[in-house]
Amino acid sequence: MASFSLPFPPSVNTYYRNFRGRMVISARGRQYKKDVYAIVSGMPSFGDIPIEVIMELYPRDKRLLDIDNAVKGIFDSLKGVLF
Repeated sequence: MASFSLPFPPSVNTYYRNFRGRMVISARGRQYKKDVYAIVSGMPSFGDIPIEVIMELYPRDKRLLDIDNAVKGIFDSLKGVLF
């Protein structure tokens, strides 16, 4: 079993930006992807085998959190690195 901790992701509302009619990853999103890559780059890829993901989220403050928003940022950053 592989286990690792990642920084809390930026909101998807700030992770992506509309640029000339296209959705692109913002500077904040690109930096988060780099941070995630630095943490998990030495881990083996899972390829086509099934994986199970267990997450514990620790928000920065007491504001209400849209969990789907946080999870999407994490999975988008892991795409292409681990699976």
